[in-house]
Order: sequence, then C-alpha cells, then structure tokens
Amino acid sequence: RVHGGVPVSNIKLKDKDLKDSLIDMVLIPGNANITLGTSDSERASAVGKIYPADAESLRFASISEFFMDKYEISNRKFAEFIDATGYETEAEGIGDSFVMENYLSNELKLSINESVAAAPWWLPVKGASWRQPEGPGSGVTHRWDHPVLHVSFNDADAYCKWRGHRLPTESEWET
Repeated sequence: RVHGGVPVSNIKLKDKDLKDSLIDMVLIPGNANITLGTSDSERASAVGKIYPADAESLRFASISEFFMDKYEISNRKFAEFIDATGYETEAEGIGDSFVMENYLSNELKLSINESVAAAPWWLPVKGASWRQPEGPGSGVTHRWDHPVLHVSFNDADAYCKWRGHRLPTESEWET
C-alpha cells in the first residue's frame, strides 16, 4: 500500500498520526525514465497467449517518489480490518477461491472436477477464503503473521482505503 498521493517532500513528519501511518513503510524513489513492457514482439506474443494483459508493447513512464509497505499484509492486520468494518471478501461472497493443488489433500483433489485450462494446478475449492486458505478445515490461527491469501484487487483496495492509503499503480509496482 502506498501513502495517499501526498508528495513525500511535502510530508511533515511532526504530524504524529501521519508518522504512525508510515511505520513499516519504505520510500521508493521517483524515476523520470522507466521502461515498461517489451520491445521483443516474439516474447510479447508468447506472453500474450497466456496472459493477454501482460503482453504490452514498450512504453516509457515517469513516477514520483512514494511510500510502500516493507511487508505483505498479514492475516492479523487483515483480521483487524475485517473486525473493524465487517467487510466480506469477494471469495467469501462467492463461496470459493482457487488453491494450488500442492496444498490440497488427495481426497479433496479427487472431488474437484474443474480447473483453469491455462493453469490446471489451480483448483476451485468451496469455502476457501482468507480465513480458510485451503478450504474447510484449514485456518490462519497458527499463521497470523503470514501474508493474507485469497484477497482480490477490490478487497486489497478496500483494505488500503480503510488504512488511509492506496494500492500502487501498475507503473509504481513494476519499478
């Protein structure tokens, strides 16, 4: 998550609330000349067959300095957000989420009849969510400090807004 669009040079760290909100964040320096995408049309075509959104042609961008968390958002921090807001994640609302097959029992794998054609190792598991990462019977109580899983873009965006922050832009993320 990134501090909400305030140029770092304008931040007065004497403001205790602001200073507290920047704990565990790092300053990512701005860059006036970053290159995104690729000029390799073969690579872009190959990537585009599997991940069309990632098959971008070469482009240039400029970013301003920004803050980003040093660490992923933990189950503990995400639970604080859920407890404070009553938010329901998209996986909870839909009733399932995809889990990598390596984390599932053979019994559960045999009960699943679907997969993603381009990524057959990701299997839809009924009841999988941030609270139950491998589906019913799993949990996060023994891994409160692990990164939260099964969080969509919209879920992450809601969390960031609750914290008074924002997600990084694509250009910021790729730098």
